[in-house]
Amino acid sequence: MQALYHKSPVKVLGRAIYDIENLTYQKSLEQFWKNPTKPDKNLYIKFRNYLIKNTQINGNFYGYFNFKEL
Repeated sequence: MQALYHKSPVKVLGRAIYDIENLTYQKSLEQFWKNPTKPDKNLYIKFRNYLIKNTQINGNFYGYFNFKEL
């Protein structure tokens, strides 16, 4: 996820929740080394916001945390 945040090309070698077309490289590893592509920024932002909204509890040790969406 950090590599995606920093707009670095990503090739998933196993299983990952973020292994999505236009977010990660979908072709072979050999082709990835020859022609890596950056993730789609808008898709990353939508995916990140979805994860935060649907899988995280909004709060911290001391109480409510008002995070801002990207």
